[in-house]
Amino acid sequence: MYTPAHYAMSDEAIQALLESSNSGDLITQTPEGGISATYTPFLYDPAMGEHGSLIGHLAWLNDDWKNTGKEVMVIFHGPEAYLSSDWLREPDEEQVVAITNFVTVQVHGEMIVHTEPDWALDAVNRLSILFEPAYDISEVPPRLLAGMMKAMVAIEIRISRIEGHARMSQQKTPDRIRKIIAGLRSVDNEAAASWMET
Repeated sequence: MYTPAHYAMSDEAIQALLESSNSGDLITQTPEGGISATYTPFLYDPAMGEHGSLIGHLAWLNDDWKNTGKEVMVIFHGPEAYLSSDWLREPDEEQVVAITNFVTVQVHGEMIVHTEPDWALDAVNRLSILFEPAYDISEVPPRLLAGMMKAMVAIEIRISRIEGHARMSQQKTPDRIRKIIAGLRSVDNEAAASWMET
């Protein structure tokens, strides 16, 4: 991913996004040599493996899981915002071009399919708790749970490399950044405003 130095994210900012953005676009290759993208829930576990892992699952009928043992990429999206030219214009400028700010993280790694029933059940349980902490998978009727588990495939992305790109007006003056933040809040984009403020 092309990332100018002033847009590169720190390791801390990347980890924060991975811990808060619980779904990403899983990018794999098709058997025909094309590219497939599947929006997938993921749990980021920094303690698994040398660089951490992403835990998720796919539908059994989704051929993307057949890329086991191959390198895949997952794209996570952070705040994004259209910036009005009015927010960007300096006092001595007649006109400027509007731009889009965005935060994105690309995770590369080997995809592993886990066929061990205990591993798969633990993955589903951890993902369920991530999205709904009070949820208890043990309360699901066994027949329903067994059917659900047969219909899905548990996957792990063993991370080898992570790239983070945050184009959030870092090169602007502090006064201009404050004006952009105010503009974002005027259109109810608190996520982007808070990211810039931080």
